[in-house]
Amino acid sequence: MSLLIGNEDDELARLEKRIEKSTQEIKTICSEIESKNNELAALEIPDGGFGKVVLDELSGNIDKLSNLDRSIENRRVEIEKNKRETKVVLSDLFSTLQSKNLDALGLEDIRNLDGFFDEAHRLLNNKKQLENEIDHLENKKQEQTHTEADLHHGIRLLVDWFEKDESSQGSSRWLPWILLILGLITVPLTHFFGWIGLVGVLAMLLFILFKGQDKKANDSVQTTRENDFKRTAIREPEKWQEQEVSKRLEELHKELHEVKQQNEINRRLTELDGLLQQIKPQFQSLEGKRQVWIDKLSDIPELTVENIESYSSLYWFLKNLQKWQKHNNELQANLNSYKEERNIYSETLARINSILTEVNVQSASDVASAKAILKKMNEDENQRSALIKDCKHLDERKNDYEASKVNDSKELHSIYNRLSLEVGATDDLRGLLSKKEEYDNFKKEFEQANLRLTDKKSHLLNHQLYINLKEQISTVSIEEAEEQKERYTNLSDESESLYKAIVKIEADIKKEETGRELEIALSEKDLAISNLEQNYLDTMTAITGDVIVNGLKKKTQEHSRSKVFNRANELFNKITRGRYQLILDDAEGGRFRAKDTVLNLGQPLDHLSSGTRIQLLIAVRLAFIESQETGVKLPILADEVLANSDDIRATQIIEALIEISKEGRQVFYFTAQTDELKKWQEHLAVHPEVDGQIIVLKGHVNEEIEYNLGEISKSPSLKFAAVPSPQGYSNEAYHKLLNVPQYHLLKHTPQQLYLSYLIEDNDLLYACLQRGIQYYGQLKSYVECQGKLEGLDDSTLKEIDSKAQLLKHYQELYQIGRAKPIDRGVLIDSGSVSDVFIDTVDDKLEELDHNPKQLIEALRAREVSGFMRAKIDELEDYLFRLNYLDGNEPLTAEEITIRKHAKLSTMELSAVEAERFLQRVAN
Repeated sequence: MSLLIGNEDDELARLEKRIEKSTQEIKTICSEIESKNNELAALEIPDGGFGKVVLDELSGNIDKLSNLDRSIENRRVEIEKNKRETKVVLSDLFSTLQSKNLDALGLEDIRNLDGFFDEAHRLLNNKKQLENEIDHLENKKQEQTHTEADLHHGIRLLVDWFEKDESSQGSSRWLPWILLILGLITVPLTHFFGWIGLVGVLAMLLFILFKGQDKKANDSVQTTRENDFKRTAIREPEKWQEQEVSKRLEELHKELHEVKQQNEINRRLTELDGLLQQIKPQFQSLEGKRQVWIDKLSDIPELTVENIESYSSLYWFLKNLQKWQKHNNELQANLNSYKEERNIYSETLARINSILTEVNVQSASDVASAKAILKKMNEDENQRSALIKDCKHLDERKNDYEASKVNDSKELHSIYNRLSLEVGATDDLRGLLSKKEEYDNFKKEFEQANLRLTDKKSHLLNHQLYINLKEQISTVSIEEAEEQKERYTNLSDESESLYKAIVKIEADIKKEETGRELEIALSEKDLAISNLEQNYLDTMTAITGDVIVNGLKKKTQEHSRSKVFNRANELFNKITRGRYQLILDDAEGGRFRAKDTVLNLGQPLDHLSSGTRIQLLIAVRLAFIESQETGVKLPILADEVLANSDDIRATQIIEALIEISKEGRQVFYFTAQTDELKKWQEHLAVHPEVDGQIIVLKGHVNEEIEYNLGEISKSPSLKFAAVPSPQGYSNEAYHKLLNVPQYHLLKHTPQQLYLSYLIEDNDLLYACLQRGIQYYGQLKSYVECQGKLEGLDDSTLKEIDSKAQLLKHYQELYQIGRAKPIDRGVLIDSGSVSDVFIDTVDDKLEELDHNPKQLIEALRAREVSGFMRAKIDELEDYLFRLNYLDGNEPLTAEEITIRKHAKLSTMELSAVEAERFLQRVAN
């Protein structure tokens, strides 16, 4: 009985329940394993499945076959094109020309024909240019009567004739002036010197005579030069006068210029004749080459090639012939490639069918059938891998439950072994437990009696009589001891009565012996009354002084307080409906205190409740705001003030804000919590005189929060919610039974994850759902509020939190480079979609499953007619700015896996559990 704890029946019931649960889970898992094995057996694939090497080889060959099929089709098109082009070029040459005749031509060096035609064209151009220039110069050539030397001699004679004439004319011009000067000199000399002055007249006569002789000599020189000019056989001037001589001199200059031009023409003609003689050998060489090409083209229908100028028609014929040869060569090359690729195609198809035969799969006839077969093989192999993986996970779970069952069985056996009972002897255990209370009471009484015995024994051993009667006690029987005890008890009682009587008598004797006791007492009474009267007067005086001093202090405090303090005290008293006042305690160094007017007790501010402190804070802030206002009253903006308040304090805060609004001040209360919204709704429903309005603000997120604005609950219900029982269901089956909402990796957060994804213990999950705790965010809040649930220990909660953290990390990786869904509200908030297009664009957005990236692409593709490109760019910038679009490249599956394992290495969560959890969420 001493080994009995008292909770063995509960512990056994718990263990038996766990064992039963493990057994049921094992049966369910075995059934699922059998079902998976049946599905695996139904697959028409080899026992070991299709190896990766086989699938990769098939995939490579089928890709090769597909490329060959496309290439063969392209070759077929090219061959038809080459055939058409060859026929067209052949018809352009001659209608009677056959391709077989062209094939017989030796055209290997036909490209050298280009050089031949370039050389012929160059020589022809040179010859033509020379002949044209010779013809031009011959037209300009004229016969000349005088030579260049004769003309030069005649021009020189005429120039000399002009020079003499000009000299005599110059002298005749000076003659009048000289005579005038001599006359002017002679007049004054004759006046002053007489006959000596006649010397000037003599000088004038001599000068005139001299000039006459000179003129005769000059006429003789001109005559000589005129005779010389006549001997040159050049036509002389019509008259030997200055004007006619000058005219003839100009004519001679023109004749001299013309003679020079003719001489230059003759020189150039001689040069051109030499150049023509130089290119004659080149023409002879060109003619030889021409004969060689005519011999090479002897099988071609006869061409009219009379001279070198007719090479043009031959050139264009050969050009077309070269074009035909190009298309013919391409045709032959494509035919050879087509034949080669057909052979490779047949070999590749044969190799594919050989591989398919080895794995007992039907053969393929073409590319399409081969791709279909490979697709089905991949699907079967993926299904087989998934089934094997599921079976492995189920085996691991089965092993876990079997290990748990073994541990529970050992613990159950240990309880029975500890109590020395047979396993399953529940009736015997209940019998022991029914006597447990009686046994504990008896044990307690025994221990108390033992304590009393020890105490009595201690008193006995320390008693004086025990020493004297120690030897007698050892020989006294129990009956004798009882008799002596009774006798000594009676003697003790009698002794106590006698002792009290003696004390009373002694007191009376002492009283009578004094005799003055009454007199002394009366004297003491008078003295006491006198002292009392004096004390009364002193007390009254002190009280009167204290009242005066306190009144003065109060007046001084009220006078010294600021307007903010007085207004805060007034508002605080009004908000708390007269329950509290704000005071300033001088005894504590001027600290603020709250006075409870009901208890008449001052309290430090940190002793107030949270709701009362918020009321005080509102009053102080409002008083400060009023002190700063000069006109219009500013509105109050309160953000989730009720977050940390219970229902009573929340009501007080709501009433405080309403009291503020009654003074003409507008109050805005912001909250994202439905419970706070419900408190406001309930209060406004009870007080219809309050002018309150609830407005739901639309933000930039896609989450649609459903507010039940019409329903008002009078009091919260503590009844458990109606939830299907998990009895008889595995965790996976119960998860499906609950029909939980699908979790979206781009829209939701771990706080919105349904608990059946996180909790594998059906009993714990059922307990949470009964209390209305459906999502991880609710469970987190419940635990933070010190909520308790059976089975929710620290290790389980830590595992749940680890899964939520892993999901959050996986979502962050998954969302990189992916567009987040948007709705109509985002389009409106962007300001890029006008009312004219909002319905059309919203319909297109729903058609594209709310994908903003596909919406931008559809708008750029003009799927919404009339939507401006500038507005598309503006909408795209807005979506990038608010992270609905991500310009990064999405992470590959390998990158996500590596980062996921790195995060998992920092958690106490096995890779198997993490993989099973993420697959469940993703599916």
